[in-house]
Amino acid sequence: MSKILITGSESGLGDALFKALMQGGHKVYGFDHRFKDDVRSPDPKRIPSELDVLINCAGVNHQDWLEDMTPEAWSRVMDTNALGIMRM
Repeated sequence: MSKILITGSESGLGDALFKALMQGGHKVYGFDHRFKDDVRSPDPKRIPSELDVLINCAGVNHQDWLEDMTPEAWSRVMDTNALGIMRM
């Protein structure tokens, strides 16, 4: 039995993996917005110690053309999708 942390476990692929791994008998922890978790500034107290696996599924999307994105929107996307992985 592995100890697994999944970011973005509230929906999509993260949710599907969370459910499948739980059914497979693993100890799975969800890290998502339902619990005020944020990969942009993770709280170390919310991350279980001695993990076997980390699965990064957290991500945001901006519904606009790249040329129309504001610097703030670009920062939010990159801070979550790219830097969030590093922070975890």
